[in-house]
Amino acid sequence: MTPQFRLLGPLTATIDGSQVEVGGEKRRALLAALLLHANEVVPRDELIDALWGEEPPDTARNTLQVYVSQLRKVLPNDLLETTPSGYRIAVDASTVDVFEFESLAQAGRSALTLGDATGAAEMLRRALGLWHATPVDLPQPEALRLDELRLTAVEDRIDADLALARHAQLVGELEGLVAEHPLRERLRGQLMLALYRAGRQADALAVYQRARRTLVEELGIEPGESLRKLERAILEQDPALNVHPAAIARRIPKPPTPLLGRERELEALADLVRQDTTRLLTLTGIGGLGKTRLALELVRRLAPEFQHGASVATLATVRDPALVTRAILEALELPENSSEVDEQLASALQESELLLLVDNFEQVLAAAPNIARLLDAAPRLKIVVTSRAPLRIAAEREFAVPPLADDEAAELFISRAQAANANFDLSEQNAAAVAELCARLEGLPLAIELAAARTKLLPPSTLLKRLTNRLALLTGGRRDAPQHQQTLRMTLDWSYDLLEPGAQRLLEQLSVFSGGWTLEAAETICDATLEDLGALVDESLVRRRDERFSMLEIVREYALERLGRDDELQRRHLAYFVALAEQAEPELSRGDQATWLARIEDELNNLREALAFATEERDGRSALRLVVGIRRFWQIHGYLAEGRDALDAALAVAPDEPSELRSQALNMAGILAGEQGQFDVARTSFEAALADARAAGATRAVSATLVNLGNLAFFGGDLDGARELYKESIEHFRSLGDVRGEALANENVGLMALTAGDTSEAVTWLTAAVELARAGGDDREIGAASRSLAAALIELGKADEAKVLLEESLRLAHDLGEQHGIALSLETFAGLAASRGDAKQAARLFGASDAVRSAIGAQRQPDHQILYERWLARTLARLDTNAYSNLYEDGRVLSAAEASAVAVGMPLPG
Repeated sequence: MTPQFRLLGPLTATIDGSQVEVGGEKRRALLAALLLHANEVVPRDELIDALWGEEPPDTARNTLQVYVSQLRKVLPNDLLETTPSGYRIAVDASTVDVFEFESLAQAGRSALTLGDATGAAEMLRRALGLWHATPVDLPQPEALRLDELRLTAVEDRIDADLALARHAQLVGELEGLVAEHPLRERLRGQLMLALYRAGRQADALAVYQRARRTLVEELGIEPGESLRKLERAILEQDPALNVHPAAIARRIPKPPTPLLGRERELEALADLVRQDTTRLLTLTGIGGLGKTRLALELVRRLAPEFQHGASVATLATVRDPALVTRAILEALELPENSSEVDEQLASALQESELLLLVDNFEQVLAAAPNIARLLDAAPRLKIVVTSRAPLRIAAEREFAVPPLADDEAAELFISRAQAANANFDLSEQNAAAVAELCARLEGLPLAIELAAARTKLLPPSTLLKRLTNRLALLTGGRRDAPQHQQTLRMTLDWSYDLLEPGAQRLLEQLSVFSGGWTLEAAETICDATLEDLGALVDESLVRRRDERFSMLEIVREYALERLGRDDELQRRHLAYFVALAEQAEPELSRGDQATWLARIEDELNNLREALAFATEERDGRSALRLVVGIRRFWQIHGYLAEGRDALDAALAVAPDEPSELRSQALNMAGILAGEQGQFDVARTSFEAALADARAAGATRAVSATLVNLGNLAFFGGDLDGARELYKESIEHFRSLGDVRGEALANENVGLMALTAGDTSEAVTWLTAAVELARAGGDDREIGAASRSLAAALIELGKADEAKVLLEESLRLAHDLGEQHGIALSLETFAGLAASRGDAKQAARLFGASDAVRSAIGAQRQPDHQILYERWLARTLARLDTNAYSNLYEDGRVLSAAEASAVAVGMPLPG
């Protein structure tokens, strides 16, 4: 049962079409006051004021409770809520006509501002249609406010009608409104304009004189500047007062389907066109992005703002740059009467205030100088161009049209699918497939339309499975569309054919990259030149953001198809990214590791492609070099399963003889298995890594493996064995001057002491670990050691010192993108909360920590399990199981950022 409420007139409430008997005047006033603040708590005193004014009776509070009780009996259950401070009515705002009116009125005014007179008139009429009579049950200030909004909406609607040349029909209405509201200057001005456009100049001037007398006699003031300026314009018969909507409508083609979405872009483009400094605005982007459709809507909305309206010249069939001027003359319906068509066009537009759209300019870029000369000759002319490449002339402002936003892409898909298949409907069963289709099609309108048309034959889930070959699937566009837009391949062929041979070859070669590339990589692997790469950017086939370049996946698929198999190019790609991985390896444990982690994240798809090629070619040496180079990235950024698969794949094709590389790969494979709780697998990897390291004489690899075997001994309860392994590893690290490794081993000894209950010894080892980590400059180890020391300080009751260390640890984990570090920091914050008695905060943070850990497929390690159980017991001592479960689930739905903000903002005990 969804109730509907009307306040714009006598208050009424209906449920499922049947009217509810609300009651007498006071109950209607109470319901109205609550509805005006729907979904907000209205204080009792405010409601009393609304019902009785400044002198309420002594029984007002009790009487208010009675009225509330009576309303509850006629309204659906739980609609009217009582709170300690007042009452709240919980309704959907769309069910209250006041809010619908305000929304429509604002939308109408926005449309009017953007030049969409037709849309504005429609929305404002809908808004005004909600008024049934003067509101009688509202507080007087609110009734006056709404009546002013109604009058403003009437004036806005009249402005829209004037823009649509409906002046003749408006005169009678405006005369009545002016008589009713003689002091509203805007209505007087609208009546003057309507009379003038109807050929009644003298009557228009007489309206001004009457307005002046009224204002002077009633208020003692002269008319405002706007009204005085309008009078002067009428006296001078200024051509700007005229409107020619028929010409505007004739010159702007009406697309067969409405534009969906794009409001953000339309607002930005309209702002640009309105700027005095904008003469030429070029909308650029790849074919199929919807540039033409967007530009048509833009000029349609802005046409009323130009004295001579707007016109559209379409160049889709023009190939000869010399024919561009003739195409514009034809669009303007100007007969060619001179052999010097450029001069004829310039002369015709010299005094024109016109908005001109020139569509599909990419194949006639050589005509750009003609556009520049036209702009010089016609100072009041503004031109909007659509092109896959900019014109590169002085007056140009380029606007790169983005793909559709996710919600707009889904709306387009649904609309076009329903046009192709009347039975199509979005449902719980297909919503996820539709969203994934739009994402895979990268918000490209043409691709989405072509895919949606296929729903006549295939459901979205099946389309998604077949999307591995987009070019073959996305065919069968509208027969009335331009030929190059009837299939996706045709659209891309159109762009490809406009390129010079060098740029064509580079486009094909750049398909070797996955997920983007840097200029250095393109130059090294593809011998790219700036000229050819610039041509691809200009043609919108390649995108640039900061220091990286990329292609839409649809473009890459097309380029790959043209490239075919090129093993030599793949080998150059592999060599480049092996070198990058080896360059990254030492940097991933130094002070600038956050920068290098981000760089590896940027190149991750390329590294995956390179590894796949190396394993396919059984180039085990290159595969090992690559995976060892970036092995810490997988651990820090939480790619646990992927890292294990990559290491296993490289080891499977690598030479079987012992080497430091092989030991390092085995060691990291064990670490990742351990983080996923597979300790037997981890032990096998560590033992193999240690054997290889000792056989190869790789001391550093021996040290790293000893630490990890020590961890397994510790986890298994063999504390003496663990201590010996840790100490041996410390000696190795110290002999190598590896302070980072020494810090790691010290931290493990400290954690072992902490879990055994020897907190003082733990603090000693963990303090040393923090100092060594800081000396080594490894942010990840600084964060880990600080977090472990904080855990020890919590046990000593030093909450303030622990919180400082935890904040640093959490910040570093976020800086590095280390998900497991974030999870451990949140868990330790939970331990801090539990230790100071804030069990509710602890429960939430335990939930948040587990959510982050679960997202990367990690498991809590046994040493932290001991601490967790200790902190959990303190939490459950203050909460029953149900309360804990609810708070824990509240924490699980928090994002890592939200949970971190909660943790850091946690107050300390006084």
